[in-house]
Amino acid sequence: IGMKVYQMVSMLLLSLMTLNQVNEVEGRYVTRASRNLVRHIRRRMERTYGLGLTGLIHPVTKAFNHEAVIRQRGGRKENEVVGNTYDMGLHHVLGFFHRMVSQENPTYFEEIEGKQFDRYDQVSFVYGWIVALHADPDTMTSSNCFLAAFEAVTQIDYLMADWAIVDETKNYFNVFVYGPQHIQGNLAASYEYCNLYIYATQLSYIFQFDYGYLSELGTRYSMLLSTEAEPFLTDIYALLAEEPTDWYLVGMRWGLLWQIMFDVKLES
Repeated sequence: IGMKVYQMVSMLLLSLMTLNQVNEVEGRYVTRASRNLVRHIRRRMERTYGLGLTGLIHPVTKAFNHEAVIRQRGGRKENEVVGNTYDMGLHHVLGFFHRMVSQENPTYFEEIEGKQFDRYDQVSFVYGWIVALHADPDTMTSSNCFLAAFEAVTQIDYLMADWAIVDETKNYFNVFVYGPQHIQGNLAASYEYCNLYIYATQLSYIFQFDYGYLSELGTRYSMLLSTEAEPFLTDIYALLAEEPTDWYLVGMRWGLLWQIMFDVKLES
């Protein structure tokens, strides 16, 4: 047992030491595999949604074409239902925080009926999150970062669909080999094109006990709590009150807050 504990502690220390070196890297080399993959993704998505992906995101209104995405994924099935927002306690948690930051005009999320959501709603939420994090909405659909991240989420959705019916199809190759391999490639391309190493850099500052960075975080989050928390929860209340709830817009609103929280935008 002592040897196992020693090995675990050694691996943890080695991981932290490696993480501490991440901040010394200013950029990431984009591999040929990622370049070829994103080139293939661009051609395939343009065949599906048109040049400039105008059939996915409207070039003027920026409206997201749910119908096209749902049609591409083969529709929405009854066995994809995940749960209900009220039963999961989401309304109580949001209501508690909103009453905490807004004593004068508290909003009672408990008054909203529970929203049943399925796997596409989850995926739609992440799509909106990705769009909100992008630095330039006007050039977003031509960005290699957006293409890689969008495709990574799509492939995860497809893998979950295959996993749900693997007992019927017996298609174990797609579930255990083909799907995970595609996801790994897309996640690698997203990491390289979107400069996601920045999150690892910020984490390394925390493990290094960089007091300047920790002080900056404390100041930033205290200001966010006082200035952004109430507007965020008010917008979420309005979005959840709509029927039906557009989880893409909920994801966008969360992405806008995330962008401020970590001071990071996705860039190609």
